Amino acid sequence: MSRPLFEGTEEVKRQQICYNWQLTSSTCSFELLSESLPYSTVEEIVTMVRMGTDEDRSFCFMSSVDVFYDGLVVRSGEPLTFVSVEERGGRRTAHCIMDGEQEQVSLHIPLSCHGEFYECLDEQSYSLSQLLASPHLCSRRVRMCDRQGQSQGALLLCPVYEIQAIMHLRKNLVKMPSTLEVDLIDVTEQCRDVTFISPLSLSEILSQPHDVFPTLSEILEGPESQPLFKCEWLPALRKGNHLLIHGALHSKMVLASTVAGKKPKRYFLILQSYGGRFRRRPREFHTVYDLSVAASKNAGMKVTVSKYCESLEEDLPALSIGDQLEVLDQNQVEGSCLGKESGLVCNRVSDECDDDEEDCEQISLPMYLEGSFLEKISDHTKYSILDICEKFILPLDVKVAVRDPSLENDLLGTFSTLRLEEVTLEPTVLASLPAAPEDCFYLPAKWINMSVSFTKDPLPWEKNKAPVLKQQHLCEVTDNFYYDFRKLTVSNVAPPPRPPKRRTSSSKVPEKTKDLAKVPPLHSVETIPPRLAKLTISENPQRLCPSPVRITV
Repeated sequence: MSRPLFEGTEEVKRQQICYNWQLTSSTCSFELLSESLPYSTVEEIVTMVRMGTDEDRSFCFMSSVDVFYDGLVVRSGEPLTFVSVEERGGRRTAHCIMDGEQEQVSLHIPLSCHGEFYECLDEQSYSLSQLLASPHLCSRRVRMCDRQGQSQGALLLCPVYEIQAIMHLRKNLVKMPSTLEVDLIDVTEQCRDVTFISPLSLSEILSQPHDVFPTLSEILEGPESQPLFKCEWLPALRKGNHLLIHGALHSKMVLASTVAGKKPKRYFLILQSYGGRFRRRPREFHTVYDLSVAASKNAGMKVTVSKYCESLEEDLPALSIGDQLEVLDQNQVEGSCLGKESGLVCNRVSDECDDDEEDCEQISLPMYLEGSFLEKISDHTKYSILDICEKFILPLDVKVAVRDPSLENDLLGTFSTLRLEEVTLEPTVLASLPAAPEDCFYLPAKWINMSVSFTKDPLPWEKNKAPVLKQQHLCEVTDNFYYDFRKLTVSNVAPPPRPPKRRTSSSKVPEKTKDLAKVPPLHSVETIPPRLAKLTISENPQRLCPSPVRITV
């Protein structure tokens, strides 16, 4: 097994800078650079440029000097597009196309024709995989196309391979870079009777045929030191321990989290085999923008205002506690200082009024408006996790109404509110420990990095008496898993709008400012009455006598 890497060298100001890219994870793209030395014949440039690539690949080239053949002249600097190599008149020619003043001209230049030919810059971009597939492209000078702070100088790419091998009588992997100078001898014929173990990752177990399961395996390399799961079986996945593998499948799971409160948040993966029942819980939205996002997935959403809120603009409506809103649509809200901003159209029913249509008032709320909007729910049905995934659009707030009877301690039932965030289909390996072969758990192949090797040891039960498997329904995960999962599933959603800044204009003066302008100016010192002019202000004012107190006997 080999893992290709690339080592790039860049020559800038007589300094060499090395870069390392992994072929599997690099997203960089490159473009070819023209060679500094010219090709002397047409045959040389055609052969060298097309070497190791598709035979039908066309490219553009030109000559720095005039080219003469068959009484014709191709001027220097005239770009030619190579099409193919053809036989004409008993000699091999290069079929090229030259752009004329009015139309394209087809030329057949002999391959033996001399000149100083240069390849024109190729605008096509290549990935590292494409460069590796062609020995000729890999030997060419390239330049990075991405402009994210990386240098745009010329690069020479040198593939470096890391070979993973297994030694006889050893179970750990040996990693050898291709730069290591060693002498190897093929001893396959002499070692036909020698057996080597075959290390398998969880992803490779998924591709194994179904008839090999169940089987016992030995753990060669355990998971990483910072686990992503909080499960009872995780400490048992250590090097040298045995693992009973029952099969490989794709499992549908729901990522859930507890609502933030005094206690830290916790995260779970709920499988669709979970036997508990859920009841919907009202969601709380703190901005009109959050309300609009949820309403776009649930038509006819109704909420109750639980906190007084008002907009920065006087001509936009304020919301009182108890107001009921029915979300209708989005439109443009126009304010005196805002201009046109995106808003949410709702029907408002006051707490003092009934739900009659005559009492409804249609209002438009700006997206930046902050408040507290509590979702109105009249659904008391108890749903399974499978029903929720089929009938509702996540995220959704729920509460466990009936706990899973197969679990001794159902953790989900201890929380007042759970937020079901997203459904995911994960490739998993169904496994158990030999000490308890019936208690199965799922190993997500994308999230656990470990390797095992199948053994020929007998299964831990009598023949034709396989135990009834008890599959895992719930798995608690760490914060790191949650954040890494969110990085993979994040969507390109625009951020919520910020409250706009007020526009200052000399043409429009608020009424309060106009009223202040009408206040008469203060009197000057010359117009102050004589008695007031003799008053002074002292830093240590004299102590005032207390007011007299009347005492009655």
